Amino acid sequence: MKKYQPWVGLVFRLIVGGVLVFAGYLKAFNPSKAKMAVRAYEALPIPVANILGVALPWIEIGAGLLLILGVAVRYTSIFSGALMLLF
Repeated sequence: MKKYQPWVGLVFRLIVGGVLVFAGYLKAFNPSKAKMAVRAYEALPIPVANILGVALPWIEIGAGLLLILGVAVRYTSIFSGALMLLF
């Protein structure tokens, strides 16, 4: 079983990284819908939600690329998990 552990982590890292890059890509080129999606949570003031709506797609793309490339995997995994829980 231990011989499969590195591969399992790699597969999950690539899948989650791919999902983040794809989700960020879809939102990055339609910022008005991304802003509306963040505002729909009604958890933040509108100006903050608008800024986060513009920044969030690029944050998702960056986190996804870090996971795919295997850079700072532990910290990026924690950050990505928190990002998915919040949004």
